[in-house]
Parts: sequence; C-alpha cells; structure tokens
Amino acid sequence: MSIVSLSQPCGIYKVIGLLSNEDSKQIMPSHGTFMEHLEDVTDTEDALLQNLGFRGKTEISGVAEGISVQQEDVLLSLMREIYRNIQRHGNPNGTYKVVITIGNGRLLIAQSNEIHPVNDWHIPHGRGSDCTTNK
Repeated sequence: MSIVSLSQPCGIYKVIGLLSNEDSKQIMPSHGTFMEHLEDVTDTEDALLQNLGFRGKTEISGVAEGISVQQEDVLLSLMREIYRNIQRHGNPNGTYKVVITIGNGRLLIAQSNEIHPVNDWHIPHGRGSDCTTNK
C-alpha cells in the first residue's frame, strides 16, 4: 500500500502562481490565439491516441482571453503531459475523455481513461508536478 503525501516545494503552486501573475499579462501575438493553439494541440493529441487504438475525445467549452505567451506555454505543456499520461498508463483498446471548461477567469481540465489491464503500477513513471511522493 502506498501513502500519498504533499511535499515541498510544490510545483503545482508555481504553475498557479505563474497563471495568476498579473505582471505576465503579455497578450498573445497576432499569429494565432490561445484558443486556436489549444484546439490544435487537442486535435493533434486526439488523433495520436486514436491512431494507437484509444477511443475517446476532447471537449472544450468556453473562451479564454488575455492569456500571456508564458501562460500559454505552461497550459499547452500541461495538456501534452495529460495526453502522454493517457498514452503511457491507459488501455490502448479502451476509452478516454478530456473535458476543458473555460470561464470566469479559470480553466478546468477533467480527464479520465481506462487503465491498461496489465498496469500494476510497476511501470516506471515521472515525478508529475512534484506535489506528491509515495512512501
């Protein structure tokens, strides 16, 4: 049995701080909006997972405005990491779903997938956001 506990410093708080930092409100360059870039990433990642046999989709509702370049980089990187985790730990013959809800200055990401049938948690994995440690 493993116990999950918070450790310090917690990387997720760094992400939250960056995303809420008013000093970093550089508006996106005119070569595309955050929403266009988000849709490009989710479309690409959905296609990759489907090519691997996964069945699922990503749903986006709402519109984000005033996202800085730095905030966009963090959010899109986070999205790619979520899809990598589905690919690594999910059942390639199973289903997944990613739901992104945007509104009131917030972006909520909900994700679910079937676990690979042979995944007994001995698969090597990353450290995630460094917020948890197994003891």
